[in-house]
Order: sequence, then structure tokens, then C-alpha cells
Amino acid sequence: MPAEMRFCRQCGHRLGEGVAEYTETVRLSNTQAAGRATANPKNQKQAPFEMPYWGPIARDARGNTMNSAAMGADWPACGRRRRRKPWFIWPIIGIALATMAGGSIVPLRINLGGRRPAVVANAPRSYVGVDEFKTTDGGVTFDTISPPGSAADRAGLIGGDIITSIDGRTVKTADEMINLLTMTPIGKTVDVTFIRDGETKTTKMTTVSQAENSRLDSVASSQTKGYLGLSDFDRVQVPNSNIYGVQIEVRRNRPADIAGLRDGDIITEFNDTPIRTTDELRSRIGRATPGSTVKVVVVRDGQRMEIPVKMGQDD
Repeated sequence: MPAEMRFCRQCGHRLGEGVAEYTETVRLSNTQAAGRATANPKNQKQAPFEMPYWGPIARDARGNTMNSAAMGADWPACGRRRRRKPWFIWPIIGIALATMAGGSIVPLRINLGGRRPAVVANAPRSYVGVDEFKTTDGGVTFDTISPPGSAADRAGLIGGDIITSIDGRTVKTADEMINLLTMTPIGKTVDVTFIRDGETKTTKMTTVSQAENSRLDSVASSQTKGYLGLSDFDRVQVPNSNIYGVQIEVRRNRPADIAGLRDGDIITEFNDTPIRTTDELRSRIGRATPGSTVKVVVVRDGQRMEIPVKMGQDD
């Protein structure tokens, strides 16, 4: 072989000049080769590759590593083995990139050693303007609607209502309610069946996104709050009826006292909104405009009374 074409089969380096480096190739016949293999047991099984060459990697004109096939698919010419990333790294990288991009991720299960831990990212869900649902007899209830202008508020729901179904699906527990809101597309108008004062009613409600719900809450927080001047609240049942209201104690020389409200009065309506829980009454007082006059309906000694009250301003 010409000197300029002699290369090492392991690394691809060109060999130096000289007669000592050249060994003539001797070809054996099939009979001779078989005889040598039988005579020498070491030739029956090729020893594994244990001492790779750690020199520079030789590459061809296209940039591919030379002689890698002779060492195995995972061995480059320099003898160093390629290190592959574990298979489960790629799903984790995909989840991280999708989360950074603000996209939603469908639930994913990864099998590690026989275990099946669930890797689930929170998907956007619908919001209606209720901080907490509670399981009760017949369905789920809540204490108040917040913020003003939320989906439940526009639908006419109030604290104390018992929701029995939403979008045609029966609701029995608070967890079921959250699951239904998760499956409901944002902006969808759904039928809501609820119980108030022992009567079954139906309304339509259009859900909103978390961002829209938070925006409404920020607007409500920035507004000046109304003030009535009550010292105590207690949810009670109005005598001889299925209606609940809020029994109050009045602070002296405050808007409620000046307007004529008295200790023991049971408020059942505030500014044309039914009042069935203490939290709902606090919320309605807070959203009333200071200086405005609102109609308060109370039950006193079994008699229904309408009292106009000029609202004060909460400091």
C-alpha cells in the first residue's frame, strides 16, 4: 500500500514512514484458518473491547466519525462511549417548556419501576365567584358571592342557596362541583338548579376565567366601602317560615341606629337582595355606595318592615 494511504484502523491517523511499520497481508485458505482456530481456544471467542484508544477523534470529509462501526454503534473512534439521557428526561423537559409557554398540559402518567405516579398540571377552569363550596343536604352551598359582578352574582345567586345541578349534571358534594367547573369551558352559559327558602329555582350562569374573576375582585377592592354600624350578626330562621335571615345588634348613633333599626331585628333583604347568611350581609353592606339610601327589610316581632337607611362610609 502506498505510504500516503496507510492509516490506523482504530483512530484513522496516518501512519509514519518506514519499512518496519509495513506488514504484508497474508491470506490463509479456509482449511488453514479453521485449523488455527481449533488449535488455539482463545480464538474461539473474541475478547471484549476493554482498552479503547483515547486519542483524537478522526472524522471523514462529511464530519462523520471514522471506524465507529468496528467498535459498535455506541463507540466513536476515540473509544469513549456516548452517554444517552434517561428516557424519562424528555417528558419532563416537554412539561417544563409547555408550562413556560403558558399552555395547558393534559394529565400524564410516567411508569418508573412498576410505580405509576401521576404528573398532572393544573388546567384552566371556569370560575363563578364563590370562594368556597360546602357539602350540605341536597347539594352544595356557599356563604357569599364575591366579587361583585361575578358569574354567580349576575345569575342572581346569593349566599345560602343550595345548588343541586349544573349544566344538567347532579351535584352532591363540593368536590363534584369543582370537578364540573374544571370540565366546563370558560365562557359557557349553563343552567343552574338551586334551592332557596325550600323552593327549587333555575337560572342561567355564564362562567368566567380566573383572570377575569381576579380583575373584578381588584376593582371591588379599590372602591370605597359602605358602613351601617352593626355590632353583631347571627343567622336565624324567621319564625313561622322557611326563610332564614340575619339578626342584628345596632351600635348607637350610627347609620343603622339613626335610620331606626333596632337590636333583635332580622334582616331579610338589603337593597332588594335577599339576605340569608351573615357573610352575604357583610358583603352587601360593603358594596353599597357611601351616602346612598338603601332599603332594608326587617322582621320585628313577627312583622315585616321596610326601613330606608342612608349609608355611611367605612374608614
